Amino acid sequence: MIKVNINKASWEFRQMEEDVWYKAQVPGSLFLDMQRNGLIKEPYYRFNERQFARLAEKDYEYRCSFYVEEEFTQKKKQNIVFEGIDTLSSIWLNNQKISDTDNMHRTYRFAVNGLIKPGLNHLRIRLYSPMRYIREQ
Repeated sequence: MIKVNINKASWEFRQMEEDVWYKAQVPGSLFLDMQRNGLIKEPYYRFNERQFARLAEKDYEYRCSFYVEEEFTQKKKQNIVFEGIDTLSSIWLNNQKISDTDNMHRTYRFAVNGLIKPGLNHLRIRLYSPMRYIREQ
């Protein structure tokens, strides 16, 4: 078995309506990434938690690039595994949609045979507002 740990890749995130990308830490959380980048204030001070209601209405995107050796692409089974991914998301690998998710409390495993290529690969994950989803339901 060969493993490629994409947690060690250089991750970035952005709000979907914006063009600016910020450094991210995966595994982690959106609000911690925002705090580390100076986009939000300390959440547990005074009434700062009010800012989260506004932020929870937005969609966000994470991305990274990672390198894969030729040997990995020759394996019969090639999977990408997410051990917890925020509730509502869409996942793309090398501009091909892999899947949508709708449950944060589980592990997702997707076969990516034919999508992984030797060399540099690109992963994007869009996280959709659960607040908007709840209202629409």
